[in-house]
Amino acid sequence: MSTFATLSNGVRVCNMSSFHPFTFDDGTVLPGCDADFCNRMSLIKNEEFVPALDSRWEDVRVSFQLSAEVEECLERLHERDDVDIIIVPFPVMQSIKAADMDVCFPKCRVICIRKDKRAEKIAHHDRFCV
Repeated sequence: MSTFATLSNGVRVCNMSSFHPFTFDDGTVLPGCDADFCNRMSLIKNEEFVPALDSRWEDVRVSFQLSAEVEECLERLHERDDVDIIIVPFPVMQSIKAADMDVCFPKCRVICIRKDKRAEKIAHHDRFCV
């Protein structure tokens, strides 16, 4: 199941599917999701083999698509009045944009890590990536 928290500025955030918790610069911690749920929220992975510069390895171009289960989860979260921002993994956001579904999922954002707190993975509480 997705997890929820309210930031110090009153913004209500949801961790859509990440196993890892998110710590914000206001001290708020948004818990991670359980492993079974994270696995169910996996994207459809497409792999295209491309010529490598060296024959000792293979290069693969990877792209992702939203699964029906992920779309349903996003739809349910978007319908909730108690959620302002749905934090999604970067590949989910890329998949939403690639499918021209930005309009369908306007609450989706990606965590924006503070440059000065990169090693600690501290996220801005008032800045998100689209």
